[in-house]
Parts: sequence; structure tokens; C-alpha cells
Amino acid sequence: MEITNYYILPVKNSPNQHFQANVIIGGQTRRLHLTLCFREAIGRWTLDIAGDAGNPLLTGIPLVCGVNVLAPFAALGLGALVVLDTLNTGASAAGAGDLGDSMLLLWGDEAA
Repeated sequence: MEITNYYILPVKNSPNQHFQANVIIGGQTRRLHLTLCFREAIGRWTLDIAGDAGNPLLTGIPLVCGVNVLAPFAALGLGALVVLDTLNTGASAAGAGDLGDSMLLLWGDEAA
């Protein structure tokens, strides 16, 4: 997997956050509403994605390190989203205090 034209999403490690992001996918700018939540019960972060008008596109996507978590939803044309472990800890997912610190979210196009 190779991600091209990637952007680092401006995330923090606060347990519930909502923000809007303009991402370029396939040469087109898309405005998305993103919600990140740390789920204590499963010990990992999840992501909800809504379109520009706030209509839900995907909900409850677990953020797993090192894989394109949007790959199963390629038909939606949302590009690629990868959790990058900048310290190479070998963790499978970001912990409660890791996101935006040692774990970054990269969004971009996935090269074929």
C-alpha cells in the first residue's frame, strides 16, 4: 500500500473530538465532518465520517495501525486513511493518549 498526496489530520488525544477537514481525493476537494472517540470498552479509537451536509457516510471505524482503514469502503471514494505509529512501537492501535502525539492520522489517495 502506498498513499500519495497525503495530509496529516489535525487531531488531539482528547477522548471525543469533532472537526471538519478538506481532503483532496482523486484531484477533487471534499469537505468531511470527522468525529473521533476513544472507546474505553474496546481500548481503541473509532472514527465517524459524514459528508459536507452532515449526512453519515461511515460510523464506528476502528483505527488500526499500519493499514488503510478505509479499504473495505473503497466504493465510497474516500481515499486512504492510515494510523502511523511514529515511534515504531509495534502497537496495533493508538492508546488513549497516543493519537496526535506518537500516532498520526494520514489521509490521502491510495496508489493502485
